[in-house]
Amino acid sequence: MGGGGTANGQFDCPYGIAIDTEKNVYVVDTYNSRIQKFTSDGGFITKWGSQGSGNGEFNWPKGITVDNEGNVYVADTFNNRIQKFTKEGAFITKWGSQGSGNGEFNWPKGITVDNEGNVYVADNHRIQKFTSDGGFITKWGSGGFLDDGKFVCPNGVAVDNKGHVYVADTYNHRIQKFIKIDSHIKKGIVVYPNPLRVYSPYNHTKITFGDRSEADKMLPEEGTIRIYNISGELIKDIKFNLADGGKKEWDVKNNEGKPLASGVYIYVITNPAGEKCTGKIGIVK
Repeated sequence: MGGGGTANGQFDCPYGIAIDTEKNVYVVDTYNSRIQKFTSDGGFITKWGSQGSGNGEFNWPKGITVDNEGNVYVADTFNNRIQKFTKEGAFITKWGSQGSGNGEFNWPKGITVDNEGNVYVADNHRIQKFTSDGGFITKWGSGGFLDDGKFVCPNGVAVDNKGHVYVADTYNHRIQKFIKIDSHIKKGIVVYPNPLRVYSPYNHTKITFGDRSEADKMLPEEGTIRIYNISGELIKDIKFNLADGGKKEWDVKNNEGKPLASGVYIYVITNPAGEKCTGKIGIVK
């Protein structure tokens, strides 16, 4: 399929592409300000959109994704908004405007949706997460060269079946991975000292998870503690059980026995039922 032009099945600088659960293909035909839909073999099905800022109109759209229900989300880049459509192209809703606040955009490009219907948008130097109707959930990232968790004009974003997020950090020439933070087992589990200052007057060399003094601050009877760096790479696996008495010490070394460098790390405490408690740890040397 393809060729330059404005007829059905022709394109002018196509940019984004997505596939639904029925294997239909959706293409963002950027300079033609429209979406085209095809069969998996390239047979033309339908199209929608034109140049403008009204509902169902586009201004240099770039990103597209389809959820498990067949709803189509388009990053309407120069209109600084997200538009949502049915699989036939009927307008459902929109959100966003120019700006740097929550739910605002500065040329959004990449877009994806997870298995729960949440929408992730690669905005200018950050990722924003929304409900399927555009309700703001959270955001992360800022402008920065090569620092973990910072971006320079990210263009692409994707989510795997476990909810981990992958970002094409375009002008840092790299991919960053972020782990999903799930619901809590308990909100009161203590992690101390945090931050850990290795060369402080107290010469701390271990971090303790849990506290025997109060039941709601203790670890569960059995489970694991996993430590990740800010890019989502697993650094350390720690198992604990009832014999540990509600708390577990960690010597701040990775799985190879090497001391961790200064920085911010993420811990995920998991019990046998799969419930999780998460948080951040700071290490200063």
